[in-house]
Amino acid sequence: MEILLYIAGGLSGIMGFFILVTASKYEFKHLGLTFGGLSYLIGGVLAIYQSNWWFIIGAWILAFGIRKIFGDPTRT
Repeated sequence: MEILLYIAGGLSGIMGFFILVTASKYEFKHLGLTFGGLSYLIGGVLAIYQSNWWFIIGAWILAFGIRKIFGDPTRT
């Protein structure tokens, strides 16, 4: 079970990193990308550091809430 936690936490962290790279393309003007990327990145790192699944689940729920509040940057 521990290996699944490391895989899920690593994928969440990598996804957060690449979302932040995409946010840099928009010069961090879109708060949805910035906060969503930080949510995934911090959730993945904390899940691995604390060996707990709840950080990953919380990060995903928070990121979807952020996307609902701030909207999708590709839609006009």
